[in-house]
Amino acid sequence: MKHAKMMALTLAISAFALTAVGCSAKNDNETTGNATEPISQITTEALTSSASSEVTSESSAEATTDTNSEVVVYDNSTYGFKFTLPSTWEGYTVIEDKWSSNSTDYDRSGPEISLRNPQWTEAEVTQDIPILVFTHDQWKEILDEKYNVSAAPIPPSMLGENDAYVFALPPRYNFAYPKGYEEVETILEGNPLETYN
Repeated sequence: MKHAKMMALTLAISAFALTAVGCSAKNDNETTGNATEPISQITTEALTSSASSEVTSESSAEATTDTNSEVVVYDNSTYGFKFTLPSTWEGYTVIEDKWSSNSTDYDRSGPEISLRNPQWTEAEVTQDIPILVFTHDQWKEILDEKYNVSAAPIPPSMLGENDAYVFALPPRYNFAYPKGYEEVETILEGNPLETYN
């Protein structure tokens, strides 16, 4: 008798548990509006799908932004060249000066254009990018060692040329190693000067 009562009680508890689980599953499916997938699976998939979409969207936006703003271009139509700078140089300054020969036999001079980092201050000088402009005749004289354009006994390094001018970097332009000289070296390694006629 005791055994029969225990058996009945166990069956009653099992039936109650099954009913509760069935109701819970029914409520979950009604919440999602889909009787075939549990809510936990739908929520996870929806979140994963949404996250992927946002990442793709953000990546596309970043690529577009980077493409539009990763460079700043200085265009000098007087001499016919463009110089590409990184976007961190937005707001750069152009300093116009002139170079001159160190020879009394060859009294030569010409334009020197320096691009100055916007972070430059008198208190904290940063490295400029100096560009010397020569006529082809002047450049030939330099290559023939008729004169130098600095105290260094070596010629400037050519950056490019067009039909009228040769553009060059002064020798030892960064001899003092000011702040930012490494960045300028990196910029120059990318062949940033493009000429046109």
